[in-house]
Amino acid sequence: FAVESIKIKKGPKWPLLEEALWLWVQEALSAEMDLNNRILQKKAIHTININNITTRIQNNTIIINQYSTITSIQNSTITKKLTSLHDYEIQLAKQEFLTEHMNEVNVIQNSIN
Repeated sequence: FAVESIKIKKGPKWPLLEEALWLWVQEALSAEMDLNNRILQKKAIHTININNITTRIQNNTIIINQYSTITSIQNSTITKKLTSLHDYEIQLAKQEFLTEHMNEVNVIQNSIN
């Protein structure tokens, strides 16, 4: 397909940020606050910083949840392996016990005969 046929949707770079700033400006104007470029720039930077912090917190939460899921799966696998190993050891101990007692029984029977 031709590259010219692709249309790129152009919109604001940060639509939520711009909407939040617009609402803040409207509230500030309705409260008759004195607004100038310096105040607007500080508010924009503050809002961007809050947005970045929120994004980092969300990303960290996702990473923690993924790690927790992976750890849970690993712990479950380890528990299953340990349970299987424990069951195997019990079976082995039973076999050894039966073998020893069968040997004792054979010795007694041989001594009787």
